[in-house]
Formats: sequence, structure tokens, C-alpha cells
Amino acid sequence: MIDFTWDYYIANPWFLKIVHSENQSKGVHYAKSQRLLEINHAHLQLMESLLDEGRKHNIFKPDIDPLQVNINIAALGGYYLINQHTLGLVYPVRRKTPSFRAGI
Repeated sequence: MIDFTWDYYIANPWFLKIVHSENQSKGVHYAKSQRLLEINHAHLQLMESLLDEGRKHNIFKPDIDPLQVNINIAALGGYYLINQHTLGLVYPVRRKTPSFRAGI
């Protein structure tokens, strides 16, 4: 899920721009979309099934919240890309190098 999210953000840079813009307008357009609710519900169900499978094998703790996992994955991946122009100025990183991505 982490790799999928990161790859999606890289392949679709417009996505984070739309989310950022929508947040600036307080979610006015998202609030009107039933389809977004359906997509996110399906995504949460997928995360729940992945976590359930991991719990069966004692890979994940029993109290992990799929919503919180989704938020954390999206936040971490999005942070790097939303701040790509300033991260390289503040930290000695080169965002597009394989070693940088491997460290994420």
C-alpha cells in the first residue's frame, strides 16, 4: 500500500495539487461527491483486509486502526512531494534519486 500510494503520487502529480486546492477551499467540492466516499470506503475495506491478514500471522498489532494507517501513509508520501521544492533547500536531499526513495 505504501509503494502503491507513493507510485500513484509520482505518476499523478495533479492529485496532490487538487487535494491541496480542495483543502484551501474547505472541501466544498469534495463534500458534494458521493463517488469519493465510495472510493475511500473501498480503500478502507482493502486496508482492513490487509491488516486482518497481518494480524492472523502476528505481523500487526490487534488494535491498529485502518483509517489511521491510511492517513499516515497518505501524509508521509504527500509530505515529500508537496514540499519537494523546499526540502532540498533545507535538507541535503535529492528527492528523485533511488536512494532517497529507498529511505522512505
